[in-house]
Amino acid sequence: MKKILTIIGLAAVTLAGAQAQVIINYTPVLTALPSGSPASVTASGVNIDAALVSASTLSRGTGAGTASGTGRFNGQGFNSSTLAAAITADDFYTFNVAPVAAVTLNFSSITFSIQSSGTGGDSYGIFSSIGGFAAANVIQTASGLANATTALTVNNATLGSAFDAVTTATTFRIYVFGASLSTGTSSINALQVNAIPEPTTSLLIGLGSAFMLWNLRRRRSIVA
Repeated sequence: MKKILTIIGLAAVTLAGAQAQVIINYTPVLTALPSGSPASVTASGVNIDAALVSASTLSRGTGAGTASGTGRFNGQGFNSSTLAAAITADDFYTFNVAPVAAVTLNFSSITFSIQSSGTGGDSYGIFSSIGGFAAANVIQTASGLANATTALTVNNATLGSAFDAVTTATTFRIYVFGASLSTGTSSINALQVNAIPEPTTSLLIGLGSAFMLWNLRRRRSIVA
């Protein structure tokens, strides 16, 4: 019992003192994609810290069409003229992050690249289920993406306090819009999510209670 409690206690202390780390990394899977247009991309095996989170596939919204692109997750149909129109049309890329039981996540940053053709999407907006995907709760937007590869970072200050101490599954959507042609392409690559994992309060209370119970039993056995 003592050994078990010691191991669990050390694990909790280690988790509590953790620094920001990459918990999900779609990048290796994306860069290895052959020419083609898969319906979704799985963040598999080594690209997920399975001890902390589970993750969905990276997929497209129903308004975005498939498009071939080597080494990236490509799409088309991003010709909605405004962000509001793109939201209505479901023109987005999406993925889901869920902490395992007894772990909370403090999101520190989300990084990714958008590669657009000359007629592809010129702007994007990122939303999450935490904000209900509401237009008023856009996390970050940027323009000038057409005919370029643009590296983007959504940091903790931009995410805000709502993305601290997250204990439930969170879905992110990256809406792309402003393409001059419906056949213009825009792709996602180099996508990773960084967070600081911590034990939940209930876990710490449980560990403390278990240790107190063990210590009480130990003292009684010594007295006896």
